[in-house]
Amino acid sequence: MFSCLFIIAFAGLVSTARNLKNQTEVKLDAFTIGNCTVYLGSDCPYSVVKYFFYTKNREQQVWLADNGNNLQQTFFNPNYETKIIIHGYSSNRSLKVLNDIKNEYFKRSNINIFMIDWEYLARGPCYPAAVLNCRITGKCVAKLIDAIRQISNSTVHVIGFSLGAHVSGFISHYVTDKVDRITGLDPALPGFATVSYNDKLDYSDAKFVDIIHTNAFFEGTPQQLGHVDFYANGGIFQPNCWEANEILSCSHHRAPAYFAESINSINGFWGSLCTSYVHYLVGLCVKTNIQILMGEDINQQIRGTYFVYTNDSPPYARGPNAQFFE
Repeated sequence: MFSCLFIIAFAGLVSTARNLKNQTEVKLDAFTIGNCTVYLGSDCPYSVVKYFFYTKNREQQVWLADNGNNLQQTFFNPNYETKIIIHGYSSNRSLKVLNDIKNEYFKRSNINIFMIDWEYLARGPCYPAAVLNCRITGKCVAKLIDAIRQISNSTVHVIGFSLGAHVSGFISHYVTDKVDRITGLDPALPGFATVSYNDKLDYSDAKFVDIIHTNAFFEGTPQQLGHVDFYANGGIFQPNCWEANEILSCSHHRAPAYFAESINSINGFWGSLCTSYVHYLVGLCVKTNIQILMGEDINQQIRGTYFVYTNDSPPYARGPNAQFFE
């Protein structure tokens, strides 16, 4: 469906480039596709990419500008690890499954959490525009990370879902130093199938990149993009999603659901090693004793392609005895 949107949208592109001003009086080059706006300027549109900071009991909006920010006036703790969560297409920071991730972290420890809201740039039915807006959104997040690093040496972990995963990849083009970790939750396929690795999330974008695939070939990419790629239940369709009204969306949203559960899971999601996803598709994977933990507590020294069985319903984690290959 999204591929068709691209063809229709760009075939009918008749608008011309123009200069716009946003509410912060920053000039931005932009063009329109129907009612959808694509930002091409070099300045971050702060009025439409918003930063929300969370502690266990508080939400605060953070403002950034080229001449300063209010980070030190928030409850940000420079001694805590920082997590940055980025939503995908036709969504915002209120998406339940991403708030589940936030809430699971707060059950576990004291931590700094930011949620990026780029709803205006990712709004439907403007998928082609949202794809093109990933770059400027990544630049805006990079500005936040640089501001954080001016006051904190703690690790920064970016978690991006769907289009948000590719936003995470663009951060590396603009941030002063690579982020410590990026977790890509079923990175979007439409708009990224044939582009170069420079224009989508890949393993070079952070010191460590881990990927969870749950709807490959449809809403999510089948490509191995990380230092470690996990394919849950084969990576294409997820259990109990066949009965759902939207099987693709159900499977796509399982990636953040699995990651949220992994944060405090007792059993854990354990993946079995295979040479590659292509080997799996043609039936060449063999049983091995090599298993690693998927999710929050992954061993960041591990590399490769792994396959994970899950339960049909929560709790999804089956523990280390759930061998994928027999």
